[in-house]
Amino acid sequence: MAYMIALTLIAGMSVGAHLVVKRVIAEQEESARKINIAGRQRMLSQRTALFMTNAVAGDKIEAQNKLLESINLLERSHNALTKGNADMGLKGTLSQNLRDIYYREPYNLDQSVKQYIQDVRTILSDVNNNLTKESQVFQRAKILAEGQLLKNLDIAVKAYEEDADKKIDRLVEIQGFAITVILIVIVLEGVVIFRPLIIRVREYSDNIEEIARIDSLTGVLNRRSIFDVANNELGRAKRYEHDLALIICDIDHFKKVNDTYGHQVGDEALKHFTQLIEKVIRKEDILGRIGGEEFLILLPHTNKENANVVAEKLRSTIEQYPLAFKDKGEDTKLPMTASFGLTMFNKFTDTDSDDLYNRADEALYVAKESGRNRIEEK
Repeated sequence: MAYMIALTLIAGMSVGAHLVVKRVIAEQEESARKINIAGRQRMLSQRTALFMTNAVAGDKIEAQNKLLESINLLERSHNALTKGNADMGLKGTLSQNLRDIYYREPYNLDQSVKQYIQDVRTILSDVNNNLTKESQVFQRAKILAEGQLLKNLDIAVKAYEEDADKKIDRLVEIQGFAITVILIVIVLEGVVIFRPLIIRVREYSDNIEEIARIDSLTGVLNRRSIFDVANNELGRAKRYEHDLALIICDIDHFKKVNDTYGHQVGDEALKHFTQLIEKVIRKEDILGRIGGEEFLILLPHTNKENANVVAEKLRSTIEQYPLAFKDKGEDTKLPMTASFGLTMFNKFTDTDSDDLYNRADEALYVAKESGRNRIEEK
């Protein structure tokens, strides 16, 4: 009877540990989507500000079309984060910290986003193009986009990242507690009798550590892990005074792939993209997926000239090898290109990986705005 009770207890805990592993995967995937969408909101706020200026003073017709597309995406992303969106896999649940950022002073991010969207739509409704840069609605939207809105969107992105880390850490703690209890029961009942269960417990421990580090779709490091590695590499580069290059690459027009062929083909495109990168980079180089179709590559002991060579080889390889798949029973090839932002470690100014990431992100934005399928350096 004692053995049966012990076995039942351990079995229940093992099932619980398995469920925690599944929960970690689900939490990690949703958190990654939230961080990706929140980061994209930040980019869209600046893009709409640029198009808004052009719509008032520049190439009005083209800018108005781009402005309408960008503000629609910004509104859809905001609603998905705050209210949920089944198609995006978001529940719309916010932590207390994020609720304070969205709905309370001093941030009131929800109010700022809605005010900005309303002002942009007011500008778009001016069909006779009578608005000027001096108009009240334009000035209010411009000041909001360049000041409070951008600042609060940055705060929200960091809050989403902190929430993701807390959720994973909490689930890992629960898993660790369950494993500890299981081990105590096993020791009490006899190591020899329950040896197979000890092996299973070790496998659970290894699995949860791996899940916390690896992107489940592509098999490369996830956002949290790649930034941990980046900080370690930066520390080594600073200590031993060797070169370090960081590249951010982003698949061009990836949204069209999902919209045209579905998310299954989109997932295959991400795997194909990852495999192409891994064939080009060295074993000592480090690849991670930081969200959506955006990847980060670290090139230790690589100078500026060689980093550009690697980036160009990546760009040409991706362009050269399309994704082959079947669309409605027909063999189909999907051409793919990518844009790249590159930066080099500066031992005098860079304190952590965020310094390199921000510069590479700015360079990537320039590459996107300059026509895509290109490399920009900052």
